[in-house]
Amino acid sequence: MHLQVIELDVDRAAIASRLKARDRSTGEISDARLEDLESLTAAYEPPSEFAPDLIKISANDSALETVKTALLQLSEKRLQ
Repeated sequence: MHLQVIELDVDRAAIASRLKARDRSTGEISDARLEDLESLTAAYEPPSEFAPDLIKISANDSALETVKTALLQLSEKRLQ
């Protein structure tokens, strides 16, 4: 079995917007909040150990579009 890592890239404004929406949601289970954005961004380390096989895609679009892109990238990678 082969492990395939997909890194989702989201611009800072989209992250802030999503975190603001999360603050207004009562059903959200994640504990990351808008006030954590700076520390989370500073602490982030790209998954360099997976660099040769890493698939990096934008997640700025809708969840559906992001999933479509991920599936397309996976299928293209499998054909290589």
